[in-house]
Amino acid sequence: MKLRARMSLLTLLLFMAIAALSVSMWKLGLEVLPLQEEVRQLRSEVGKLTIDDPSKIYAMPLDSPDSNVWRWRIYLPPNLKFQIHDGFGTIPGFKPPTTRSQWLKSLGIDMSRTISSIDSGEFTLETSLKDSPESKDFWTLRTRSPGRNSLGGSVGTTIEWLSDERAWSRGSELQTGMQKEIDPKNGVVLLMLRKVIVTEQPNGYSSKAPDTQEDYPGVAVWITSAK
Repeated sequence: MKLRARMSLLTLLLFMAIAALSVSMWKLGLEVLPLQEEVRQLRSEVGKLTIDDPSKIYAMPLDSPDSNVWRWRIYLPPNLKFQIHDGFGTIPGFKPPTTRSQWLKSLGIDMSRTISSIDSGEFTLETSLKDSPESKDFWTLRTRSPGRNSLGGSVGTTIEWLSDERAWSRGSELQTGMQKEIDPKNGVVLLMLRKVIVTEQPNGYSSKAPDTQEDYPGVAVWITSAK
């Protein structure tokens, strides 16, 4: 009886210790979670990604001193092949019941573009859109990753509407200063520049943004997985 009572007391003390430890760990988790979010935010502010799942794509826009240059911090998972597309042409409208996957496959069909392979890992990607000193209507689109010799190339063409920046409607699937986690099979649209209809007015001008269901002239940069 004494042995049984002693065992019961030891068991009770063990359970109490486990319960106390569980509560302590729970409280510690509550304290650590805000710190993790703060660290994530601080990393984002200095252009650093936080990779929670190495099998996913991560992307985040970075600040650029030039309005004609766009920069992103990108992470691509290992053991997969990816391609970067950039070009001028027609951006297809998103017409129901079209799925995003179908729309992404149609993007680039009616475009003058380049396609480059990208190695996995974390890197900075930069796209520039520049007019020619000889002709303001001739534009060159170039996407590159500084320090990566495998990625490069440019495409150029004559597009009159690009000469008036009032006609630019900038878009992206990313938000400035925030990283996004993406399933590799879905790809990601980094930049979508669509033509806006500009109408001159006596005291200025008015502009009409493109209907997302209509096809419009534009410029696009996007990443897809390669088969």
